[in-house]
Amino acid sequence: MTRRYFDAVSWDDGGRWARFVLSPIRPMRVAIGALAIVAAACGGISAADRMTYTVGVDGTSDELNVSLLKFFPDSLTVHPGDTIRFQRPETGEMHTVTLGTDIPSGGGVPGGNFFQFGFGSKPLPERGMPCYLSEGRPEPGGCTSEEQQKVPFDGTQSWHNSGGLIGGDDPYDLELADDIEPGFYTVICLIHTAEMRATIKVVDSEEPADDPDEVVARGKDEVERRSSNLLNVAKSVRPSTEGSVMAGFFTTESFGAEVPNWAMQFFPDEVEVSVGDTVTWEVRGDHTISFNAPEAARPFYERGEDNSIIENELAATPSGDPNAWDGSGFLNSALLSGFDPPDRFSVTFTQPGTYTYFCLVHFDMEGKVKVSG
Repeated sequence: MTRRYFDAVSWDDGGRWARFVLSPIRPMRVAIGALAIVAAACGGISAADRMTYTVGVDGTSDELNVSLLKFFPDSLTVHPGDTIRFQRPETGEMHTVTLGTDIPSGGGVPGGNFFQFGFGSKPLPERGMPCYLSEGRPEPGGCTSEEQQKVPFDGTQSWHNSGGLIGGDDPYDLELADDIEPGFYTVICLIHTAEMRATIKVVDSEEPADDPDEVVARGKDEVERRSSNLLNVAKSVRPSTEGSVMAGFFTTESFGAEVPNWAMQFFPDEVEVSVGDTVTWEVRGDHTISFNAPEAARPFYERGEDNSIIENELAATPSGDPNAWDGSGFLNSALLSGFDPPDRFSVTFTQPGTYTYFCLVHFDMEGKVKVSG
């Protein structure tokens, strides 16, 4: 039987889960003949037997700007020596791929959270950096350059962390060591620990593993199902007070589990007011309300020189006077963070015009305020 693997995963212009290009197995041709002879002689895994699986990290939709806080799919069966490619669409939401003996299969994460003071605060360097430790946890302040060198996961390392995956990053490849023991291994996102968990089942090379085509198909079906359900809920979403705008919303409805799925949009995305009126945004999730944002204000999260995740200082700093804004200059709320109850941000408009605004965290999240004289 011809084994198959993923030759490419194709995304549409919005960076969304789209279509998958499959081809018969084509072993990598880097001195492959010599490697195959050595592998056969040593009883190792040949290149032709190494499979690459693709797992989605989050998901989104063409119909609604969403962030689905889940791995797609969240379980798969593989062999030692295989690679799992974690592909993240450009929603603006940051994630990690983290596993190790120090990561519990359920519940919280030892040593605290990804952010210094909870959501909406600065990331902890030791969580945002890539870090690969055979024992212990990262020290406060981060990992050394040597500790940041990625190694295959052999099942015994205590901490095996991709660090924060942000806009512009390549897909993250988790390589399983040839000598990893069969068993179950939990993968989590350090940012969304309760929601984003996946189980990798490693079986002996003589036992059947998942077909990579079917793994992607399962993930794609789950993304489409959750997006469709969220779209149905979004049709009835309204802000709590007249003249207000909802900045994001989440729901766990219709999913059979307490996994929040977020709509990263403004509801409504266009409002009309008069000069002197005030518009209030009800913020659920982590968002900014930003008018006339310079290009340098995006993305919100950046990678520091030491590979830690840092905030874009321009995006993270309040700017302008929201109490009397005349439509000129950069007006920025900085990062707002709310759930139930929401955080709030208000702007009073003093000049007529049509003003477009954005969330600097989430791509494609924009709205308009039309102010009449």
